Amino acid sequence: EVQRSDKGTRDAEFMVESTTTARRRAEDELLEIVQGVKASELVMRFSRRSPPEVQEAFKYTLVNLLGSLPPSLYSTSVRTVAANLVTLMQSCLMTGYLLRNAQYRLSIARSVLLPAAEERKVGRRAVRVVGDRAVFEGEEGEVEVPLEDYVRELEEEVEELRRGMEGSGVGKVELTEFVSRIGRKEMEQMTKDAGPEVMDAMKRLVFAVMHSQQFPRDPKAVVETDAKELGQLLMWLMVSGYFLREGEVTMTLNKVIKAGADGAAEEEGKQGGGVNISA
Repeated sequence: EVQRSDKGTRDAEFMVESTTTARRRAEDELLEIVQGVKASELVMRFSRRSPPEVQEAFKYTLVNLLGSLPPSLYSTSVRTVAANLVTLMQSCLMTGYLLRNAQYRLSIARSVLLPAAEERKVGRRAVRVVGDRAVFEGEEGEVEVPLEDYVRELEEEVEELRRGMEGSGVGKVELTEFVSRIGRKEMEQMTKDAGPEVMDAMKRLVFAVMHSQQFPRDPKAVVETDAKELGQLLMWLMVSGYFLREGEVTMTLNKVIKAGADGAAEEEGKQGGGVNISA
């Protein structure tokens, strides 16, 4: 065992160092997700795995940023200062992160609301139409009701479900529509969900891009770049933010699973500690 000369008086410093090391490892693990593969391969992976509405949201964002002129017909460039370019890259990373977070929220909303409609459908008794009557088959025999009353009941159920789906945004296909329905406070909370490891990983990623593209470090320096190339870069950054959120969720789940397994092992050890087995 290594003896410390401080006799324990600097425990706080050692704890900070340990926390910093663990945080750095988490950042490296997150960066490996997006930097461990070629940019084109990462974008292709996004195209294969992400839903169409997410891809449309990404394209919609790029069009809003750079315009919709076709690169094959027009040669355009973007001129700005380095500080604005850094802000733009950070914004694209956070946009990808935010849209992945919104996708999680949308999936939860769908899983909560849509099964309710399925439960109604499964729970309804078998019915057949005989003339102007709807005949229900139940355990205690058949029950007849006027067909007009039955149709009215169905219309009321459909309208109730439609209102519920519109209120939650689930009835819309586009993810951008769902995001637009989210309140400002909820949107801010979704952004604040980003842990310090993710925020630092994003900063390191932007720094690496600035270095690899040989953009000037001076915040006031003027930068001019081809709009098509910039669009490809911003797309990659949004995809990176998307996968950083996925990686963050995976890491969190792994920590929870590990903590549960360690707790179970510790409890098992306590229970087995007092058992004496003799031959």
